[in-house]
Amino acid sequence: MIPNIYIHEPVMFEHHRERQREMAQHRQGKKVLRQRSGRARCLPASVGALFLTVRTRLRRFEPVGKKVGYEHSRI
Repeated sequence: MIPNIYIHEPVMFEHHRERQREMAQHRQGKKVLRQRSGRARCLPASVGALFLTVRTRLRRFEPVGKKVGYEHSRI
């Protein structure tokens, strides 16, 4: 325990500033993690959308009435 209020007050202010710095660093860390996870979700979603677009465009070129495959001959 610090007996003098004039010594105790600056110590408490410094402790308060230190806690504010820690909280700011913590918020910065969470912000970076959110940005990384957002990019990680965005990339697979955009690749999936690209594949869907390509698939629908390729379906235009498929023949509708014909079956694609090979006939097996009996020997």
